[in-house]
Amino acid sequence: MITGFEHSVQFSVFIKSIGTGFFIGMLFLAVMVMNRFFGKHIISVFIRDVFFFIVAAFLTFLFLLKYNAGMVRFYLLAGEGIGFILCYMFCGKIVTDISLKIYEKIEKCCLQILARLKKSTEYFSEKIKNMMKKIKGKMHTNNSQKIKSIHKNLFFRHKKIKHINKKKNK
Repeated sequence: MITGFEHSVQFSVFIKSIGTGFFIGMLFLAVMVMNRFFGKHIISVFIRDVFFFIVAAFLTFLFLLKYNAGMVRFYLLAGEGIGFILCYMFCGKIVTDISLKIYEKIEKCCLQILARLKKSTEYFSEKIKNMMKKIKGKMHTNNSQKIKSIHKNLFFRHKKIKHINKKKNK
């Protein structure tokens, strides 16, 4: 405490309400970053905003309950508003710029990974396709050779049987 400077309880609670407003502002910036990262589909933005307002109202309620016995005073709500505005003014640009740079780096990294995966899958699919052609070719030649040999054997057996039958009949 500064010597010679005395303040009232209301003033200290007002300063704490500015801190609470600053914290709520940081939560708001987090919601903005989530909106940037996870897209701006109207339903998802609506759900995130409703969740933010519920959390902000709950924090305000807890703050008022702890420091002001649950009584709502205009100067406490004004303090939260001032804290929120200060957070947005001083941290908003910095947080959005940093989150944009992080987002761009993550996106670039993911695109590189996807390009490598695509290249490797194309390589392996080509290898598999060539292997399948070789296997198909071997199976086809083996089968056709087997069929020819079976056909020859059957033909010659049939011929032998005919020949034997002719001899028996004579």
